[in-house]
Amino acid sequence: MKNQLFTGILLAVLCADNLAGQTVCDSLAVVPETFDLRNLTDSTRFMPVFKNGFPPDDYQFEIRDKWGELIFKTDIPQQGWNGLRNNRKGMCANTTYMWVMSCTWRADSVELNCNGFVSCNNMDAPVKVTALDTLECQLTIFVPNSFTPNGDGPNDTFLPIFGCPPAEYEMFVFDRWGNLIFRTTDVNRGWDGDNSSENPAQVDTYVWRIKCRFYEGDKKREFTGHVALIR
Repeated sequence: MKNQLFTGILLAVLCADNLAGQTVCDSLAVVPETFDLRNLTDSTRFMPVFKNGFPPDDYQFEIRDKWGELIFKTDIPQQGWNGLRNNRKGMCANTTYMWVMSCTWRADSVELNCNGFVSCNNMDAPVKVTALDTLECQLTIFVPNSFTPNGDGPNDTFLPIFGCPPAEYEMFVFDRWGNLIFRTTDVNRGWDGDNSSENPAQVDTYVWRIKCRFYEGDKKREFTGHVALIR
């Protein structure tokens, strides 16, 4: 089972008018056309400004580089981009990025979809600029559907594989009756096939649950599935 996270969304442009260095999406949101890292603070991160003063109920905002690689994604209207890849490492290059926004105000039955471009200016910023055509890691998780804890070496432990080391991690394994038989917060520690009494667990299908944050500021994510123990 392989879960590809943060899939891209391409939305149609409703409108994109240039007014004094800003892109106007409908009459509800304004998105800057430039982003300067030299005077960056929490309040000057790159993000849309909503004219009615009320953030949308449903929101998604993402940024991609010129190769189409996802650089930033959020569903929190107050969370802006700080110029880092996924807000954690790899400062953006001095170039132009594409943004895509989708939001809904449920009370007013208003939906807004638009996209545009932002230029990142950081030539004078005291930061290390890294090329964005070199992908450091993928925000993915691969979870095996079976393992064989027989002591022969290969596939002896049940261990999810992350493309990027998560900022926060917790995994649980339950038997078919819902009893907890394994728990860890160490992303490098897998289940060796023993039960909670440290005796070999029987051949059966078990339920796993993973809770994690992929990066600082990420919302807590939860995944559930099944794994077959084979001896």
